[in-house]
Amino acid sequence: MAYVQGGSPCGCQNRMVFRSVWDRLCQQLFGAIPPGMDTDDQLPDIEIWDESVVLVSEENGVYSFTVTTSSGKVPKPTDVISYKGKFYVVGEVE
Repeated sequence: MAYVQGGSPCGCQNRMVFRSVWDRLCQQLFGAIPPGMDTDDQLPDIEIWDESVVLVSEENGVYSFTVTTSSGKVPKPTDVISYKGKFYVVGEVE
């Protein structure tokens, strides 16, 4: 379960809105990291790909992305793609 802070039109205290367990996990793992904290210490085996990511297709809940890099590195099956505010675990790489 995740709670998302939402503003109110009256400027009152922010409300917390229930979402899902998956959203909560993603926020805990990949959300904002305090300045100065090294993400390699936190998630040493997971790389988050968020630049040069293009959604190619979505069929029956299976998403395909293309990741373009100049370094020659490619995502691993355990990595994560960040696309339009959502996180997708890479399950297969072609």
